[in-house]
Amino acid sequence: MSFDPLSSIEGSKETVSLMQYLKSLQYTFPNEDFASTELINLSAVLALPKATEQFISDIHGEFEAFDFFLRSASGNVRKKIEKMWSFSLPKSQRNALAALIYYPEEKLPLLLEDIEEEEDRRELLCTLIYQVVVISRLISTKYTRSKVYKMLPDRFKYIMDELLNEQEKDKDKSRYYTAIIQSVVSVGQGPELIIALCHLIQKLAVDKLHIVGDVFDRGSGAHLCMNTLMQYHDVDIQWGNHDVLWLGACAGSLPCVACAVRISLRYMNLETLEVGYGINLLPLARMASEIYADDPCERFQPKVRRRMFDSSEDHHKFESDIKVTSSTSSSTSSSPYFTTGDEEDVDESGDEVMMRDVELVSKMQKAIAIIQFKLEGQLIERRHIFNMTNRNMLHRINFEDCQGPDPIITSTTVDSEGLTGPACSSKLSCEPKATSDLLYDPSQASSSSSTTKALTITLPNGSTHDLLDSNFPTVDPTDPYALTQEEKDVIQQLCYAFTHSPQLEKHCKFLMDKGSLYKCYNGALLFHGCVPLDTDGKLSEVTIPHISDITGKEEGITLKGKALYDTLERQLRDGFFLTNRSDDHLSASLEIVAPTSSFSFSQRARDAKEAHCKVEDSSCSVLTLEDNKRILKQYVKNRKDLGLDMFFWCWCSPKSPLFGRSHMATFEGHFIADKKAKKEIPDPFFSYRDDETVVDSIIADFEVPSMGGIKYVVTGHTPVKVKKGEQPMKAGGKMLCIDGGFSRAYQPTTGIAGFTLVCDSHELFLCQHKPFTGKKDVIHGKQVTSRLVKVTEFPERLMIKDTDDGHAITERIEALKKLMLAYQTGELKPIKKMRKKKLLKFKTHLGKRF
Repeated sequence: MSFDPLSSIEGSKETVSLMQYLKSLQYTFPNEDFASTELINLSAVLALPKATEQFISDIHGEFEAFDFFLRSASGNVRKKIEKMWSFSLPKSQRNALAALIYYPEEKLPLLLEDIEEEEDRRELLCTLIYQVVVISRLISTKYTRSKVYKMLPDRFKYIMDELLNEQEKDKDKSRYYTAIIQSVVSVGQGPELIIALCHLIQKLAVDKLHIVGDVFDRGSGAHLCMNTLMQYHDVDIQWGNHDVLWLGACAGSLPCVACAVRISLRYMNLETLEVGYGINLLPLARMASEIYADDPCERFQPKVRRRMFDSSEDHHKFESDIKVTSSTSSSTSSSPYFTTGDEEDVDESGDEVMMRDVELVSKMQKAIAIIQFKLEGQLIERRHIFNMTNRNMLHRINFEDCQGPDPIITSTTVDSEGLTGPACSSKLSCEPKATSDLLYDPSQASSSSSTTKALTITLPNGSTHDLLDSNFPTVDPTDPYALTQEEKDVIQQLCYAFTHSPQLEKHCKFLMDKGSLYKCYNGALLFHGCVPLDTDGKLSEVTIPHISDITGKEEGITLKGKALYDTLERQLRDGFFLTNRSDDHLSASLEIVAPTSSFSFSQRARDAKEAHCKVEDSSCSVLTLEDNKRILKQYVKNRKDLGLDMFFWCWCSPKSPLFGRSHMATFEGHFIADKKAKKEIPDPFFSYRDDETVVDSIIADFEVPSMGGIKYVVTGHTPVKVKKGEQPMKAGGKMLCIDGGFSRAYQPTTGIAGFTLVCDSHELFLCQHKPFTGKKDVIHGKQVTSRLVKVTEFPERLMIKDTDDGHAITERIEALKKLMLAYQTGELKPIKKMRKKKLLKFKTHLGKRF
């Protein structure tokens, strides 16, 4: 959490003078008494223990597990229970108490349902209130009383404040507290108080939550995860490549839209698209079912997993990817036109319906995949500076290998110029249009696309491979990246749905507001993927496109490390927030762009025109208002268009710090059998993660401030294969990779269900989790165990004065001392009367936090 910086004290380079800054403080602290009160409060806060931080990475839509780890604080709540009652309560009761704190609304009725006598019921409620009060009191010791008081619900604010500050040794007070509990139970408010206390424990258990990337894709609950994060009291997010993909789709990047839909179909995840964000897939389903009517699209069958429960070992496993058959297929969708079924109780007719669902999803996935390949090809051709032409595959297919008749291609196509801009332009608008009739005769497409032998493809390295699927009815061999009219209609409707979904827009704006590509906080450098390195371990120089502030035109710029991250983040924010839709939005866009330059827009426009005149070797006329507006509009448009394309670059470029691999082998995975062709070579960064010298150089480049002498890096992105002996701790504990398979799709690979990292005032430790079997198991008494791995034990207990917040508080204290001195010396006169609006400013940012 950032605080008001001291703008100008001795040695500061800020332009605002010390006296101006002190005058601004007067509105909050109008006299010496106010200033001294705040100084005393802040000085006391520095002596409190550092609050607990929790780090989670690669959630991938697994809402139920994510929700549990938030409620349990990755085992931190259980630690408090064991600390208080490990010897006085049996394990079954400790499990029940833990489940009550995690899920109070569901667990409390179960505890009370078998109790018939009212007296016994009241006694149990009194006991439970006492137990959760004890845990609440233990967890709240790291916070000021005022901060805890602000977190209490209004309904029980007075009662809970009294109970949390109980003095047990005072007999008179003890009787008073007992009377409070008994009164609450006697009037029937006991269950409500218990629920309120349990939610308070969940809030106090973790003060700061860090999400190290990838909330979206694979799992079906990304929208639910985002809803939860938006309600969390203090969270920051470091964008992962999957997050950037969805941000780009929401902003209107066509390749991102196609790819987001394809991945959702690949994992049979239609709930997030249709239920969460209202994305209508009917046009795509209609097109796919017609074009691929006789094509089973076996290479595009969705990843469907069948869960098995092994009672002998008391944990569940997930089978590796299985080929869908009538006995094993299942659908997890809540789609209005896809059926759902219970795998344990499905009749024969239901099985057939589910098979039809899988077959339709396979066709839809192939259809959107071909659209994606075309859109990516057009973008890569437009942005040569991306240096990704080796990823364009459709023109490498050897269609001359086909011995049958040429595939029938409609003459109504959209050429590569039809997508001149990355956003929905006038030629390919996101405005809704009536879906046109299919431009294909399905019977002709099916027969004409069949071949007597498989097609081949020649890859960029010169190797030739047979294609596992040779049916490309929508690909024109003479112009393979041209969209057909039908594909154009589908993608523009999908684009409109993504850019006009209120819920998706709300979630993505939250991601932008609370997120960034990296963060330095309390000695930790947080980023999702990697820092691109050369083969010798040095920071790799990466060339990316850049819009010149002088000419307004695109040019290449070479950056590395922190500078690369900073520039990419600015470009992504341009792509999301800037708009070129109409003149009405121009002023808003200019306000966003303006702070990035040290001179005015009119000066930039004049410089741009002078530069243009010098190139043309002609005299410059006076710059009119219309000239100025036109130049600025073009400048904003160029930055918007580049920003949209950079979402795609960050998603899958080999030099993207969010991706970090030689290529994204989507095409090879579907169409080529050779495993060597599918291999994605990781960036050298991943080979140097155990090298302390390299990790230290990365920390130094990002200028990470230490916390109690501790500096470390936290990343995700690459699953740690624990079952093969890989460890999350790298470089002697200086780098921690906490992607351990939170997503069920990766649990067979990693052997576990993910890592979470916890940093409290005593130590830094990893929690290695077993697969989460479900909320019902926890509620019914099953203990969810996690293996705790100590990373670092701090030599001395860390206090707030050792943290980033503490350093900001120290700066504020110094400013208050100077303000008091100014009052004492008469340089500033106290403000005796203040208006109500100015008095409200006394609720400073520090007051809200502490």
